[in-house]
Amino acid sequence: MQMLNRFSSISKNTCLLTTVLAAALIIGCTVPPVPQDTEHGERTMSMREVPPPDGSWRPHVLQACSSLEQRQPATAERHDLEVAWDLFQAGEGADAIAELELSIGERPRAGGLVLLTLAQLYVMAGQGVPELVPREGPAADTGNWERNKARFLSRAEDLIERCRPSRPDDAVLDYLLGDCRRARGDLAGGAAAVEDAQQGCTLTASFDILRKHQDLVRTPPRQLTPAQPVWPTGVTKGGEVELDLLIAPDGRVHQIETVKRPGRLLGEAAVAAFKDVRFEAARIGKYQIWAWQRTSVVFR
Repeated sequence: MQMLNRFSSISKNTCLLTTVLAAALIIGCTVPPVPQDTEHGERTMSMREVPPPDGSWRPHVLQACSSLEQRQPATAERHDLEVAWDLFQAGEGADAIAELELSIGERPRAGGLVLLTLAQLYVMAGQGVPELVPREGPAADTGNWERNKARFLSRAEDLIERCRPSRPDDAVLDYLLGDCRRARGDLAGGAAAVEDAQQGCTLTASFDILRKHQDLVRTPPRQLTPAQPVWPTGVTKGGEVELDLLIAPDGRVHQIETVKRPGRLLGEAAVAAFKDVRFEAARIGKYQIWAWQRTSVVFR
């Protein structure tokens, strides 16, 4: 999945016009999204993201993902998810799996979040969580761990692929696929799935399912390489520049917005200093997500 490759690139003239218009509306200077070369080829994000409200860091849903983010589960889907969650919380994870299997059996066109939740429970069962070993259904307990493990992970992979048409570009699907592959011992395949996930959408509902069932915590981005601002020629008075950095799941700075600056040249110097800085991306548990990070540069 190369979600970012699907976004259309814009011409140099359009880039210039967009930059001029943005400068007229926003105090401060910005840099356009930076094309990034990977082994899969160039991927370019042409759409400028709008920073969310103030905060030291904030998870972000790309504008290109907003239509998928805004989808609401149907009433029947919400009911199924609530029943399964109540059973899971009560320590009856096997019954939660049975309920969800029954749900998708009765409604072959069951919602994507039901499929995604069931896939996650099977992944966790395949990772060795004993209370999730189902007593019935298509991957029922065989009494043999190695056979069980293979059946649980295969069922999870089937559900992931079945979920894709209703949740295209959902990063969680590839993160779960990576978990399946690593549980099988396929580390290279797991890494490839994670790389695909980093090109996908950070969607609130999907990551909330991961957080709830795995008790995951959110971790802000962490800067790995130093910024090296250069004092601009002709400037005699310093000050502090505040920036919002949009950090991609691969740790690259994708976009920079100026929040506060003492002058244009100092603002531009601060932006330039962070263009190539690398980060450890924000995470939900071990899963990398898109996020804004507030930072500052002090010129003395």
